[in-house]
Parts: sequence; structure tokens; C-alpha cells
Amino acid sequence: MKITFLLNLDLKVKAGLFYAIHNRMKINNKQFECKFYNIIIVDSKPLALLKQMFRKRIYPKYIKEKYIIIDGVKYINIYYENCILDKFWGLFSCEHIRYKKLIKQISKDIECSDLIISHWGYPHGRIAYYIKEYLNKDYIAYYHGSDIHTYANSSSKNRSMILEIMEKAKKNIFIGKSLMKQTVEFGYKKNNIYNTRNGIDIEIFNMKNHNDRNKKKIIGFVGNLETIKRADFLPDIFKSIYYNNKDVSFLVIGDGSLRKKLEIECKEKGIPVNFTGRLSAEEVAKCMNELNIIILPSKNESWGSVILEANACGAYAIATNTGGIPEVVGRYGTIVNNNDNTVVNEICEAVTNTLNKNIDRKLISERAKKFTWQNICDKEYYIIKD
Repeated sequence: MKITFLLNLDLKVKAGLFYAIHNRMKINNKQFECKFYNIIIVDSKPLALLKQMFRKRIYPKYIKEKYIIIDGVKYINIYYENCILDKFWGLFSCEHIRYKKLIKQISKDIECSDLIISHWGYPHGRIAYYIKEYLNKDYIAYYHGSDIHTYANSSSKNRSMILEIMEKAKKNIFIGKSLMKQTVEFGYKKNNIYNTRNGIDIEIFNMKNHNDRNKKKIIGFVGNLETIKRADFLPDIFKSIYYNNKDVSFLVIGDGSLRKKLEIECKEKGIPVNFTGRLSAEEVAKCMNELNIIILPSKNESWGSVILEANACGAYAIATNTGGIPEVVGRYGTIVNNNDNTVVNEICEAVTNTLNKNIDRKLISERAKKFTWQNICDKEYYIIKD
């Protein structure tokens, strides 16, 4: 079976979302005859100048290579350019003009393919939608989180666009039951929807430290230091925990726009926090083996692979009740309310309770190891091939 993939890989920041796609592609590359197109969204020069004037985020060209090979997978890089005229095309129902040039670049591979698979609902799913229009090729669309819980919810127009993509797709695959449930709440009624999960690399994330962690109590956060992750709440969460448990220290792994502010706040509050910045997967796993508890106070989270990675390394998870997190945590952690007014106190209370009881870290680790990428891709194989 020949498949052309339309992907969205951030080659600058190889973090969770990068691996959620790349680890699939490594296995898909062995299961099917594949062509991988990494469609990188950039701003045209006029749009970049306009954004600069209004201090908006600019998406520049950042990679010169026509292709890149990672773990034996060849990704062909194609730029998809945002321009000032985009709004104009949308207003006059001429949106398809935006995609014609891009589709023409890859039309030879598309014509030889049995199927198109897009990862991300927009714009990659929209590109697949127009491939179906122009070249009559079936497509499967994957949805990873913000394409549903943020993009589709930001306007009725965006929601309609996502629903159109779903309607024309042969199949729609969602990361987690919660994400799929949201589309049903949008009013989607077709039965071409499936849910899957993200996996973990158990060669990297496993329990190496078998010592009694109760002697050294470390509470950790792993993720982007942004408001969507409630990273802005970390100083108050840490202060509340530290007030009740003076023998703990804190570890923050990750980077983002809030990092400098958080470092200053934690220092002013006198909290022992180590900010590591962004680390490789191997370095993250090493740190996770030192953690007693990982906290994830996210406002929105489609799945939460970082919980499973930490679990595999023997860390207990305390996280908010949002998106796919309850599904990830199961009976092997503590869920708190997803509420700005209560999240600090509830996480503090859960941490204190957890530090005072014996945790079967081996049991937590063994359960997490069932979420291997091979297991997940084997199940997805039958959805794709059927």
C-alpha cells in the first residue's frame, strides 16, 4: 500500500509533538510504502513586516535542506506560505487558490499513492481535503489536540472547516477519547471516527533508579513554560508545597516564554527550584528517574504522554482533569479539578498525601510500558488498511 503523508514537524524543537508524529512514521515506514512531506508553515516577507509592526509572532523560514533523514525516515521539506491575501481568499470563497501551488509540487507522488494521511486538522487536513477535490484521492486525517480544542473552537468558520475535512475523510483518527468526544459535541454524526493514543519509547523511558525515593523528595514539571500548561501557576504551587514539606526540592524541565519570569519569582519566594531548560529525551528520562512526583496542571491537554514517560520511570503523577489526562492517569495517579481558583491548593494537598504513603513504583512503571509505539501503531495499521 502506497501512502503519502502530510506532516507538521518542528525540526527546531524536537519535543513531545515532534516525537508523537516521528515515532509513528518510523513504524509506518516499515508497514507501508511511504512518502513523507513535512509541510512547514512560514510567513511571506510582506506579512512578516506587517506582523513586526504589530508585534505579532512571525513564522520565518528556518531550514534550507530540501530533505532531512532522521532514524532512517526521509522527510521532504516544503514551505506553505501565509500571505496577506489569505484573508481575501477566505472572504470570497477562493481558499482553494492557496493550496493549488503546493498540491502541484507533490502531485506526482499523490497520483501514485493509494491513500493520503494528514497529521493535524489544519492546514494539513485542509490540504488533504483539496487533494480529494482535485485528484480524487482518499485521505485519513489525524487530529492531535489544538486543531480541535483550540483552532476549531476559536470561530464558527474554523469549526465548519474542520467539520468539512472530517466529512470528506475516509477516516478521522483522534489522539484520545476526549478529543473524539469533542467533535461529537460539535454535532458531527458520521461513523468514520476512531480514537488512538500516543505512545512512549520504553528503550529510553524506563525505571533505572531502584533506590528508595522517599529519602530524596523531588517534585517535577516537564513541558512548555506557557500559560496553556499553567506554568504561570508553578511558583505558587511550589510555594504551597514547600510550606508544608520543607524537605522537598523542585525540578522544572522545559522552556518557553515564561521561563525567565518563573525563575525570578521562584528565587524571590525562596523556593529550591532547578530550571534545566529543554533537554534531550535521554536526559529527560534520567531526570524522571529522580522524581517522586510529576505534576501537570494543564488547562488543556489532548493526551499527556509526559505522564506515561514519567510513570515508566517510576514517578507518580498528579494532574488536572482536562482532555485525555484522566485516560492517561487511570488508577495510577491523582486527578485534581481543572480550576484556576482551586488548582494550587488541590495539587499541594495531593502532593502532601502522596509523599506520606508508599507508592508501588514498579506497578506504575509496568503499566506505562504497555503504551509502546509498536502496540499503538499495530492497532492503527488495521484502521488504516481496512
